[in-house]
Amino acid sequence: MELGRRQYGDLSQGRVNFVPFIYELHESLALGVLGVYTLGVIALAWTIDAFYALYLTMPRSTASFWRRWKPSWLVKPRAGVFRLNFDLHRAGGLWFWPLVLIFGWLSLMWNLPQVFSPVKGALFDTGAGRPTFLEQPKSSPRLSWREAQAIAERAMAEQAQQLGFTLREPGMFGYLPEVGVFLYGAQSSLDVQRRAWNTGVWIDGDTGALVDAFRPSGRHTGDTITWWLRALHFADVYGWMSYRLLVCAFGLVIVMLSVTDVYIWWKKRKARVAGIRRGLAATV
Repeated sequence: MELGRRQYGDLSQGRVNFVPFIYELHESLALGVLGVYTLGVIALAWTIDAFYALYLTMPRSTASFWRRWKPSWLVKPRAGVFRLNFDLHRAGGLWFWPLVLIFGWLSLMWNLPQVFSPVKGALFDTGAGRPTFLEQPKSSPRLSWREAQAIAERAMAEQAQQLGFTLREPGMFGYLPEVGVFLYGAQSSLDVQRRAWNTGVWIDGDTGALVDAFRPSGRHTGDTITWWLRALHFADVYGWMSYRLLVCAFGLVIVMLSVTDVYIWWKKRKARVAGIRRGLAATV
């Protein structure tokens, strides 16, 4: 007998869905696939703009480059309102530029993998990914869950012994009918994130054969970078409390960059319109 039902992120069902809705808003603007692609395009523009903005702060000549670039990293607090906004925008973008790029590139990975994956594959060594999808999902594997779990645990222990990493607590175990494998994940010394189980094995649901083993670091450069980006995005890196505080500050910096950007645009537009009007008046 069904006792209840809840639709993830549906605010009409009350406060219980408020946090899930905020997550949906963050992940896809609460617009489903359309929101995902929208954020993907924004992430692509964000990533390109990060490099263009960095270029704009650099001096045009390489002579005395560092001495001439130094003012771009500084803020003159006693300057006029426009100059103060300009300095905050430019210096804030420079000091937090690595995070700007990290968050933009990772958003591209999640929302526009059609762009992210080919670029990553061209630049770095990457793993083959998950097993191939079956033409017909295999809903009933021959192995029982207990048998498959025992085989998966042994396979994971063998991987740890062969490759020299330490296993911590198990984290997940399930069957994926679309690929016909059991997935077993555990925390290990290879994990970058604190609250994730990224080390695992795929076990054939019928034979128990090891299909593949995946590790978040130390195997493929591209995969290692990807898992590090994920951990940095969630501010979930072992022993990096200071980084979590930095990400918190980065959220405030993004607000500051947005406000100062709009203000600079408005002032320049106002000056441009005034110049056009003066030009028109001079021709009358």
